[in-house]
Amino acid sequence: MSYLNINLKHDRCLGGGYGISSVISDNKGARVGVNISGGVSGYSNHIDFEGSLSNTFTGDVYISNRAGLQLFKSNGVVAVRGNVTVSDGGYLLLSRSNQISDSSILRLDGRKREAEFLFSGYQTSVISEKIHRVEVTGNGVIDYYHSLDRQHPHGDHRLYLDDLEIEWGGQLTIKNWMLSRDFLLVRKDSEHLNDALSRIKFEGHWEWRAALKDFDKDYWQLIPGIPEPSTYGAALGVVAVGACLMRRRQKAAPVHRPLWGRASADSILHRRR
Repeated sequence: MSYLNINLKHDRCLGGGYGISSVISDNKGARVGVNISGGVSGYSNHIDFEGSLSNTFTGDVYISNRAGLQLFKSNGVVAVRGNVTVSDGGYLLLSRSNQISDSSILRLDGRKREAEFLFSGYQTSVISEKIHRVEVTGNGVIDYYHSLDRQHPHGDHRLYLDDLEIEWGGQLTIKNWMLSRDFLLVRKDSEHLNDALSRIKFEGHWEWRAALKDFDKDYWQLIPGIPEPSTYGAALGVVAVGACLMRRRQKAAPVHRPLWGRASADSILHRRR
């Protein structure tokens, strides 16, 4: 396999990237992949796959070292057919629907720096994507509202997955998620979903674990969880024990008697005179 190597050494401009609108294809039957690296922090340090024609290359895409790839082709036009690995502060930015092959695997390798999958916050229309599997190592992020202007409205953002796998010690953080607007949907026959739930955190919501909500006959919707009954019960138990101890201390508090002990009221009055 041969690779198209792109090294982004400079920050071009705020909110901008380098566009590739021509078709990237395999080389005379030999698979071609794309390797994008950077070295400059900031979300403007990215390559754009754009245009109205699908890319036909079948190799994998690697995004690393703070570089980014924005998928900005026309809705339904395939930009990536192979697997995508995002690592070391890299990011994959989705700005249109159905840009990635349904059979692709997205690997978020955040062992050095967070690896991010972002939904553009500048598109008012619905953005929907289906991927075979997301695999998380280290710290991975799915951001449902990537925008410098948080007041900018956008349509529904939906990510459909056949499977979600998070390695032991890894964590997937869901950022800027809003109920009834943003959807993380995983098939009910997912192999690794149950193990992944305790390793998912919805930023700004309950951070105990993710919970499952019935979406349709095929998919679960992942939403912010609440403490498990055993954990919640234990917390209530601690509160109850604390309240009980406080009551006992109040009951056991010493009664301050006059220094003269058991003197009668008359003698007390006499002494006060």
